[in-house]
Amino acid sequence: MKLSQLKISTRLAIGFTMVCALLIIITLLGIIQMAQQKQRMDEITKINNVEASEASSMYLSITERALALRNMILLEDNQQEISVEMKRVDVQAQKYAAAEKKLGEMLSSEGSANPEERQLFDAISATAKVADGYIKRVTTLILAGKRDEAYSLMRNEFRPVQRKWWEQLNSFIVLENKQNEQASDNADVAYVNARFMMLLFGGLAVVAGIIAAYLITRSVLSQLGGEPSYANQIANQIAHGDLTVNIETRPSDQNSLLFSIKSTRDALAQIVGQVRAGTDTIATASSQIAKG
Repeated sequence: MKLSQLKISTRLAIGFTMVCALLIIITLLGIIQMAQQKQRMDEITKINNVEASEASSMYLSITERALALRNMILLEDNQQEISVEMKRVDVQAQKYAAAEKKLGEMLSSEGSANPEERQLFDAISATAKVADGYIKRVTTLILAGKRDEAYSLMRNEFRPVQRKWWEQLNSFIVLENKQNEQASDNADVAYVNARFMMLLFGGLAVVAGIIAAYLITRSVLSQLGGEPSYANQIANQIAHGDLTVNIETRPSDQNSLLFSIKSTRDALAQIVGQVRAGTDTIATASSQIAKG
């Protein structure tokens, strides 16, 4: 079916439906892309950054306990200072346990945790258990006054474990930072893609609107033969008896409303002419009859 055979309301509905459909697509694309951006930002701020922060707290706890043990060895018989450092070891151990627990819960609950994260965390936990054993042994030797043995144990046996412990936590922090960079890069790519898609469909909506407006306007004007106001003006003049009004039409508008009005005007003018000629004939005949 040709466009000119459809009702004007149907044509307008088709045109506006096309434009609205494209606008709906643009809106949905925007919502989807914003949701993905929010997900990536949450991954950076609420997951990776938090995990890196907890790992940093664990790293700092190791350093603080190592310093406290060293101070306890150097303090000799100052029991008050030794008690302060001992308390420092206990507090840092509690902080480490709390951070380790939170980090473990996050890795267990989040569905995006990769195997490398879990493997590193398990290795850190295993090293922490070994290190805790050395810390307790060093503390026991210090409290027993065996500082030389405590120093030897701390330097020769605990220190390599401590270095490994640090390296594992540092690797975990580096991994989280790397994931943040990856998430940021993904967000940039998603932004570029979203901008391209929205511009594409926005351009299509504009083009579709222009084409629909052009086709509908062209088909309506083709059926009318001119502007509606011009057709209304011609019809009013004919309705008031002006059969001499000039009607401008194009040869291609033979099926238009104005062409039909013009044909009607010509037919009415011909009928009026015939009536007038008949009237004149009757008048002439009446006059002759009267003279006869």
